[in-house]
Amino acid sequence: MTKPLVPTRELIESKKISESRNYDFKREIDLDKKHPNGSKSGKERFLDDVVAFLNGGHGHIVIGVVEVDGVWQSYQPLSGDREKLCNRIQMVIHDNIKPAPTKIEVVPIDVDDGFIVDVQIPDHWKKPYQNGRS
Repeated sequence: MTKPLVPTRELIESKKISESRNYDFKREIDLDKKHPNGSKSGKERFLDDVVAFLNGGHGHIVIGVVEVDGVWQSYQPLSGDREKLCNRIQMVIHDNIKPAPTKIEVVPIDVDDGFIVDVQIPDHWKKPYQNGRS
């Protein structure tokens, strides 16, 4: 199986990368928000997406991309401490998915007014993975 291209600002904006089996664009993720009435929290929904890639093959979840019909339309840039956010995303994944996945990288990509984040998920062999929160 061919490895997907690593997302760059140029590949996203030129629409050479779009949502597919190997790419998922997220406008945002909210790792802290609790949802009423028993629906899944932002963290649980994000973890479900990571688990889907872990069980299905390698891919990228790109956070901060506004898409229409699966292709880039604009950015919703993230702000703040890049290293702190990337480390937090990595810890959320490691601490809440069973078995704990390895070699996942969380990489910031500079865009106007901030950055977006590429969660790089390599192919894994310890399948099946499960969201330990739900």
